[in-house]
Amino acid sequence: MPNVVKGSLQEQMIVVPYRPWRQGIFVVWVVVAVALSGGFGALFGHNDAMRGQIATIMENQRLREELLVYRDEVSDLRSSIAILGRSNMVDQRATDEAQATIATLRSKISQLEQDVTFYRQVMTPESEDIGLVIAQAEIIPADAMNRYHYRLVFRQQGQQDRVLEGNATASIIGSFNGREQIYSFEQLSGIDGEEGFNLNFRYFQNVEGELLLPEGFTPEKIEISALSTKPAEKSVSKIFSWSVSGAQ
Repeated sequence: MPNVVKGSLQEQMIVVPYRPWRQGIFVVWVVVAVALSGGFGALFGHNDAMRGQIATIMENQRLREELLVYRDEVSDLRSSIAILGRSNMVDQRATDEAQATIATLRSKISQLEQDVTFYRQVMTPESEDIGLVIAQAEIIPADAMNRYHYRLVFRQQGQQDRVLEGNATASIIGSFNGREQIYSFEQLSGIDGEEGFNLNFRYFQNVEGELLLPEGFTPEKIEISALSTKPAEKSVSKIFSWSVSGAQ
């Protein structure tokens, strides 16, 4: 029995059997518990990461599907826009053609109205003279520079039951380099071997052609002379001022 000092604090002691193998088992259990805890933690973290990755993949798939749908809608819209564009082009072309046709018809109507007025003036008696009459001289600009279209009108007054025969000549009087210059219509028309115009009509006759004026020549007047041989001889002449009417 151990020595005990009188009056000192004594601690109670418990005597247990000595079993060293139990301490080893406890250590093993602690190690296993720690390992299992780490494994479960890793497994939980892995599962959580897998769930996040799966969610991301599903979201990406959904976005891809929506993108395909939007692309199809955009393609349909582009097709619709292209169709509308072609339709608008067709409509615009049809409108342009219609406007061009309307403009052409208006021009023809205007020309016909001018012709009606012209021939009404031609057929209106200017005097009581009988026989050949020089009715009109019209000058119209052509496409080329210094080129003109002419129309001379002769008519018969008071003897329209018989055909009038004869001939006529026409000249342009103007200035060239400050001096008076006269050119016949044959010279300005470039027609060789012909002199004047043959007349053969009952009511009226148009004489038409083109003139090319020399560069630097300034026309001032048109002089026309005509002679009928049937039904009666008659000589007439008339001078018109050079006046250019509207485009042909």
